[in-house]
Formats: sequence, structure tokens, C-alpha cells
Amino acid sequence: MVSFLSFFFCLFSSFAFSPTPTAAVIKITPKKDLSYSDLPCTEQDRVRIAELITCLADSNYATLLLREEHLRRLGHQLNDVHPLKFLSVLVTQMKPRLKQVFEDSLKRRGFIHGQDGLAVNLSREAQKGQLPSYIAPFAAEVGVSPAQIEPFFSRGDWEGLASFLIYH
Repeated sequence: MVSFLSFFFCLFSSFAFSPTPTAAVIKITPKKDLSYSDLPCTEQDRVRIAELITCLADSNYATLLLREEHLRRLGHQLNDVHPLKFLSVLVTQMKPRLKQVFEDSLKRRGFIHGQDGLAVNLSREAQKGQLPSYIAPFAAEVGVSPAQIEPFFSRGDWEGLASFLIYH
């Protein structure tokens, strides 16, 4: 699994000086099939996720480039966090910051569609066939009904899913 941290590094690397994204942080998916409730996301992971999204939301592009090394280290420390757990933390604990990211089209594009962004990670998990079993518990965790979000999973519309969760 690839880190969500790369979403803005790739974006800002290409935005600043390069025609192609140049940065990525690898995320590792658990080796065995786990129930949604068993997917790892510790309190320390939540703190790191909060630090990442706060930095992304509050920083200008130059500051993000200057903090790249620190943010990469944070991303490496989140290797075991599944993309739905990552998104759940953002929606349940950091929704105003996530909304800030979405209101900046460059940050949103990087977050969702950047090299190894949310769409890439969730699509990779969808290919493994595990996501359907996670829809109901994920929906409960973020406070929506499974019927409201299932169409996003069926279509692989990860930007639509994130947008719905932010503005719902």
C-alpha cells in the first residue's frame, strides 16, 4: 500500500519543477485478510495522521516542499494504516482540515489522484476484493449508512466518496 503522504509530494514536485511526479512513500498492507475492526490504526497513528493533514491544510506550497523530509518520516510511520482507516480518522477527527485540503484544487488533486494518493490506494485494495466487506463497518465508523456510500465503492469513485464524507 502506498502512503497518502506522497499525494502532495508528487503534486508539489510536479507543480514546482518537474513534469512528472517524483516522490512516493510506500504503505504496507497487512499480509492476511483482517476484519475492518482488526485493521491497525493506533492512537499514535491518529496523532501522525492529524499532523500530516494539519500541515497539508495549513501550509502553502513552498512550506510543504520545505517540510518534505519531516512529512516523509511521518508517512513511513503510517505504513500499516489501511486507506479506509486513514480516511476514517480524517473524516471523524479532522473534517475541517480535510475540507481545507479539498477547497484547494491542487491539494485535492494530489490527495486523491496524485501518485499513490487515495484513489490509487483504494483501487489497489478494491482489486484485492476486500473492500466490500469493509463498507458496513466503515460506514458505521464515519456515521453514514452503507447504502449512501456503496455506489462510490461500486464505481471506484474515491473522490466522490471523500467529497460526500466531507460535506455530508
